[in-house]
Amino acid sequence: MSLIYCIVGPSGSGKTTLANYCTSIGIKEIVSSTSRKARNNEVEGKDYYFVDKSDFNTDDYIEYSEYAGILHGLKKEEVETKLSQYQELCVVLDLNGVQSLKKLYPKQVVSIALVIDIYTSIDRMKKRGDSQESIKRRIENYYERKEYLLKEHCDYWIDANQEIKDVFQSFN
Repeated sequence: MSLIYCIVGPSGSGKTTLANYCTSIGIKEIVSSTSRKARNNEVEGKDYYFVDKSDFNTDDYIEYSEYAGILHGLKKEEVETKLSQYQELCVVLDLNGVQSLKKLYPKQVVSIALVIDIYTSIDRMKKRGDSQESIKRRIENYYERKEYLLKEHCDYWIDANQEIKDVFQSFN
């Protein structure tokens, strides 16, 4: 039976970095779709599937959400294809996405919350070059969505305030 490691956490917690680590040790990533334009360093089919908002048919998705006018979602076909091909998968989702995936695959989904304090999160967002407006929106999102409580809703949690190498060690 295949396992799906679902990584959740606030902005700046290291979700993408942990997902990249997972792929570096042979765990295949389930790629999400987004209606935003690709950033300079992003690759279609690796980082995301970039879909025009008008072509984003929600019936094709296990879960989807909208943040700042941008749609994000996990296509049913992507999940089914990867489950049929690989034993271990990882995906970065929000809590609603994890819950939707768990409904369909209750014995296969393992949820992992990256727990971080807001000050460390802000510092990391600044270091990676997020705009002040983006940081402000993400802080509001942190409180509105009660992301500080994620560990109460997940199977496992990792202290993401520590150095990233220690987060990797906690994952292993």
